[in-house]
Amino acid sequence: MQGSNFSDSKGYIKVKTWIIVPFEPVPGVDANVRPLRYGYLASELDKRNHQVIWWTSDFNHFTKKNRYFKSFRAHINNNLSVQFLDAIPYQKNISLARIRHNLSIAKSFRKIIKSSIERPDIIFVCLPTLELAEQVVEYGKQNSIPVVVDIVDTWPDIYLTSIPSWLKPIGRIALAADFKRSATILKSATAITAVSNTYLNWGLTRASRKRRNTDKAFLLGYHIPENHDLTKHYLIGEGDLRQKYNLPRGSFVVTFLGQLASSYDVETVIYAARKLEKNQNIRFVIAGDGDKMPILKKLSRNLTNVVLTGWIDHPTALSLLNISSLGLCAYSPKALQSLPYKPFEYMACGLPLLSSLKGELADLIDTHRIGKNYTAQNADSLVEKIRFFIDNPDDLKQMSYNAKKLFESKFSSDKIYGNLVKHLESLII
Repeated sequence: MQGSNFSDSKGYIKVKTWIIVPFEPVPGVDANVRPLRYGYLASELDKRNHQVIWWTSDFNHFTKKNRYFKSFRAHINNNLSVQFLDAIPYQKNISLARIRHNLSIAKSFRKIIKSSIERPDIIFVCLPTLELAEQVVEYGKQNSIPVVVDIVDTWPDIYLTSIPSWLKPIGRIALAADFKRSATILKSATAITAVSNTYLNWGLTRASRKRRNTDKAFLLGYHIPENHDLTKHYLIGEGDLRQKYNLPRGSFVVTFLGQLASSYDVETVIYAARKLEKNQNIRFVIAGDGDKMPILKKLSRNLTNVVLTGWIDHPTALSLLNISSLGLCAYSPKALQSLPYKPFEYMACGLPLLSSLKGELADLIDTHRIGKNYTAQNADSLVEKIRFFIDNPDDLKQMSYNAKKLFESKFSSDKIYGNLVKHLESLII
């Protein structure tokens, strides 16, 4: 271990850790947001008395607005600071402007480290983005600092999902430099972590190497509010929520919570709602915003059983899930996600899952009996599974119980990120 580290009075290892992720909301700076993967990790590092600098874009990925319009260091507490990187804004997640944004934050990072004497003991950087991760692994190599590359999305592969099949060969040629860049980043990593085994195997294949004992999957997980009590301190009034979104007491609420982006098959939810329109006891709630909102508004016009909430904050989201019957994991057949955030959030609230995602999540649902899988872009398949739950309330209740218990035993963020911190510490001892 480098000389700057030592054990504190609690026996924790004091480490200077850099977390580098450009797109997450930042609790303590951004209003009404909850921690996500790197927020959980930062909190866990803070608990163990690490000195943490969280590097991120000044541009808020969710609100599509800049925070400070410059590079700026915000001090959250004695252990945690956030270094915002000056960034060019963008409006669409997959666009030329997004590429310019990625290049701008890489440039801002390079400018700051060039003039700074700060040196971490270990760096934990996410992939994407390629441009920033490339700068980080090069910096680590030049300064003999271990760099862990954490795969949360399979870039640049994701770009190929947004173009027709016949254009994919041309797309691969156009993205050749990025494919090479991702391979270089992963080959240069001291260790590779990922949000699922599927992503980890993708990374090892791209790096052209076998798995080492330092390469591990740490799932996304979720944090339940204090005392596992969703009604305490956190929820807005149920009556107000039901009135606002026209969700009568006793109604069967099927909820999708997430971004309305290309990888989500939310249109099929609308088609299923239309098929079930005669059953006025069923309500479909689509909570979120994104590129698909205009088409969803058009498709759901005149449907009384569909609610489009737009973006909602975390307390409202928890309140909504607390009165829901099922949690929808509605993904496109082209989606590259493996074990995303939402299933864990639904499970934490005791919701059985209705999922169109194949692979690890589908296996998890079947193995532990925590919901049902349906076929993406097939409204009849989705309707069939919803009717199963309505016709079999005992199964609904049992799967709700199974989901909550499985979450508590394996997918609580405290367990996942505590183990991740120990893993990072083991790389520098």
